[in-house]
Amino acid sequence: RYMVEKILSNSKVVFSRGKPSEVILRWADFRQLLEKVEDSYDLSEIKEAKAAGAKFRNIDDVLKSHAI
Repeated sequence: RYMVEKILSNSKVVFSRGKPSEVILRWADFRQLLEKVEDSYDLSEIKEAKAAGAKFRNIDDVLKSHAI
């Protein structure tokens, strides 16, 4: 939550007819927000897969089983 507040405090809001219509962000801030959105989406996909019965393995176990 703090990260989003920090990013938004550095943003610029563009108004059209008295209403907010666009936001201008620094590129680094945009990338950071996009990463958070992608992480959230990935987590929701994992939860959905688990609910459907998918099984997951620890990456370290997978690497060990393939001698990587």
